[in-house]
Amino acid sequence: MGARGGFADPFPAGPLRSQLPSGPAGETRDPRLIVIDEWFVEGFGCVTCEPGGLLNLNRFLPVTLTQARLVRRLVAERETRLELSFGFSDVLTLSLDDQVLYRGENLFAPAVQNQGYVSLDHTVACTLAPGEHVLAAELARTEFFGWGLIVALRGDGVGLEPAAIG
Repeated sequence: MGARGGFADPFPAGPLRSQLPSGPAGETRDPRLIVIDEWFVEGFGCVTCEPGGLLNLNRFLPVTLTQARLVRRLVAERETRLELSFGFSDVLTLSLDDQVLYRGENLFAPAVQNQGYVSLDHTVACTLAPGEHVLAAELARTEFFGWGLIVALRGDGVGLEPAAIG
C-alpha cells in the first residue's frame, strides 16, 4: 500500500510465486503453503482478505483507528518447522504464542521502489510443538493513505482454525 493508491505485486518472482493460489484464496500448489485469507481483528470480528491474501485494513476499520491486533489460530499435528513469509504497511509486530518473531516498519518512500507497499518480502522461521498456537499481528498506521498485511505460512502438518475463533 502506498501513496500512489495501488498495491505492489505481493508475490515477487521467486520460489513462492510458483506455489501461490490460482484459484480461491488459501488454495496452493504446495500443500504445505497456506496463504491466510481471513483474520480475526480484536474489537471488530472477522475480516476477509482480497484474493491472494492481501488485507487492506482501510476497507474495514474507521479512519480514526491507528492500531489493530489481528489473530489467527494454527494447529500443528506434530513438531514441525514453520516458515512465515509476510509483508505489511506501516508498522508490524508479529508474534507466535506471545513470543515476538518480528518487529519493524515499512513506510512509503518515493525514492525507494516499492517501499511502503505490501509484498511477501520478509521471512521468519521457528519450530512449532504439536498442538494449538496463536499467531498475532499488531499493526499500526502512521501514514494516512493505507495499512495492511499479507501472510503465507509453510509447515508440514500445519493448519488454520477458523478465523472466527480469534
